[in-house]
Amino acid sequence: MRKEELRKLRALNATKEMMEKAWPEKNKTVEIVKNSCGTYERIIRKYNLFLRCQNLGGYLKTALFFPTDMEKGISTPKYEVFLNVEGREYLTRELNEEGEEVRWLTAMALNLQGISWSMQKRSNDTKGIFLSRDADKSIQSLPINGERPGIKDSRALCRIDAWQQEVKDEQTREKEKKQLAPWDADMAIIPELPKGFEEWLKKEAPKKNYIFYDYQRGGARKGYCRHCGKEVQLVHRPYHRRKGKCPVCKRESEFICNTKVRKVNSEWGDRGQLIQRIKGGFVVRTFTIYYEVKTDRYWEPDYVVWEERRTLYRGGAVARYRYTMYKNKYECWCKVKEDSYWEEGGKLYRKNLGQLRRAMEGQTTVLDILQREKSLKVERYLDAEQRYPVIEKLTHAGLPGLAVEFADNYYRIKGMTDPGETGLAKELKLDKWRFQRLKAGIQSVNALLWLQYEKASNTQWPDDLIQYFAGEGIGPDGIAFVKKKLPMGKIYNYVVRQAQKSKEAPGQVLATWRDYLNMAEKLGMDTQKDLFLRPKDLREAHARAVELLERDGMEKIAEEARKKFPKADGVCQTLGKYEYQDKGYCIKAPGGIFDIVREGTLLHHCIHTCDYYFDRISRRESYLLFLRKEGHEDTPWYTLEVEPGGNIRQKRTTGDSQGDDLKAAMPFLKKWQKEVRKRMDEEERELAQESERMRREDHEKLRKDGNRIWRGRLAGMLLADVLEQDFMSAV
Repeated sequence: MRKEELRKLRALNATKEMMEKAWPEKNKTVEIVKNSCGTYERIIRKYNLFLRCQNLGGYLKTALFFPTDMEKGISTPKYEVFLNVEGREYLTRELNEEGEEVRWLTAMALNLQGISWSMQKRSNDTKGIFLSRDADKSIQSLPINGERPGIKDSRALCRIDAWQQEVKDEQTREKEKKQLAPWDADMAIIPELPKGFEEWLKKEAPKKNYIFYDYQRGGARKGYCRHCGKEVQLVHRPYHRRKGKCPVCKRESEFICNTKVRKVNSEWGDRGQLIQRIKGGFVVRTFTIYYEVKTDRYWEPDYVVWEERRTLYRGGAVARYRYTMYKNKYECWCKVKEDSYWEEGGKLYRKNLGQLRRAMEGQTTVLDILQREKSLKVERYLDAEQRYPVIEKLTHAGLPGLAVEFADNYYRIKGMTDPGETGLAKELKLDKWRFQRLKAGIQSVNALLWLQYEKASNTQWPDDLIQYFAGEGIGPDGIAFVKKKLPMGKIYNYVVRQAQKSKEAPGQVLATWRDYLNMAEKLGMDTQKDLFLRPKDLREAHARAVELLERDGMEKIAEEARKKFPKADGVCQTLGKYEYQDKGYCIKAPGGIFDIVREGTLLHHCIHTCDYYFDRISRRESYLLFLRKEGHEDTPWYTLEVEPGGNIRQKRTTGDSQGDDLKAAMPFLKKWQKEVRKRMDEEERELAQESERMRREDHEKLRKDGNRIWRGRLAGMLLADVLEQDFMSAV
């Protein structure tokens, strides 16, 4: 509808009859209402709304008048509703008291300002609405659902609203069709699944496998492997729920005695992936699979398989689709905007890769890399390749290992490359000579970092040194604590010698060396002297430094911590509300910093040597509490890092580890957490929310920086992963 034409239409002002009926003496009565709050007057009107209509062939113009305006002598309408019956459109114009245009609205009739809920309800039987016989006839002529149900329904305003709703639904369906059309076109080019793919998916994609056997005295000799799909001869005696390997397919499996359980199942989240060629490119399809096996018919597993997502790669364009609810109406393939970095990969179907590679030669490097990188996350690699052209350049230059590592951690690319440079060597911040050394040696991010560091230092180190550290996953940051004190050659020789002597990994040697130098400086040793800087036996020197600090230094460490964190002692003295005892265990709160230093010293972990624990206590971000066994309240057992709301961040015992003895205490800890939630006041709830936010930010930063653990049984793992696994929520 064109607004210029609508403005030219004759104005519909209130008639003399309408003005008379809206007059207060005829339309308004006052009722006295009494209730428990007192007495008040309630105004009741016979007519709450007046309507006039003008039928203009294919158009219907309806003017809406409110009695509150008409009582002031205003005869111009508040709204003019225009309905294009043939064109299936509607539009509303709002007017002021002088009848001048204020604005145009697309709202439906019952949603206009001033149409109250009670007026909408009254309009169901036309009470409260005045309209002429001609107006009523015009409104009843509005076709709804292709009919003219005037006899069935005599509503006025609600009928206009119903017609508008029908038009709106038609417009919505039309918009949805336009949106879905290109999506459906993309889905139409997806090819059929290869023959045998579903059988492969059921067999290979699940990570968990079972071997079922019937109990026999002396041990079963036969079993049924789900992966093989047939009976196999067992070499060793099986035990229920023990793990072993299938003698035929060599797959890691769990043995299940058929008489001990009714059913077993796979893990949720097992996935399989398939790459297929499409017009202009290829598609990566991801399937999720789940199976359940009832032991009374173990040869017939029940499988559930559904296709989760499709990612189309055509030229430089990427289109992601997920099978999900469309606007909460029905399920279909919907285009989504997601980052593939967080997408879970899956077992890749490789039977068609050779044919696909030959058909698409030169179009993508991922098919070449997939031939040797079996654990590659396809979508992450492809997205990284789209964002950062240097990845494709690395593959063509004979550096596929570095390309894969960059793709898996592409947040590091920006800091390690210079895309403005011409030539791959300069883009990697290297010269041609060092670039050739990178190609000839270990192709990894750490090797590139060492060569960049060598170039920045304007020196040359032996290839053995760079390959040794890079091969062990150690970058230049790993020797930052000592690089200003010793030449690189001496650092390398010392680490190699100590690793051979202690039979520890080089990363562990560096961690021990770093801890030793930290303790040596606290003890007042001159670490500039080679005697203290490079002790002959690093492990022995480390143990001696720990012993010295334990014997003489606990009070000294506590005093230094009090100076740095004067609030920590006071916060510790308020933690009595967290103490709890029940069924063989208890939680004790430290009386001050000295108790924390004593706990860390006796358990040989780091809570008393890391300032950030005292900093968190001072800011009330987290607290350190002691888990004890009943009857041994003064004997350190486990140290807990706890948030104000009861969330447990860490649980550590001797040597910063966890033992099997903690499992028995888990029900007690959960019960304690519930008690903490009950005791919380409003201030502590706010502290708990802030603590949770800071924890998430800290874990995100640790993951982004790639921080790893270099000591103990968790050596090599990402610190963020370890902390998240140890986390125990109180909710």
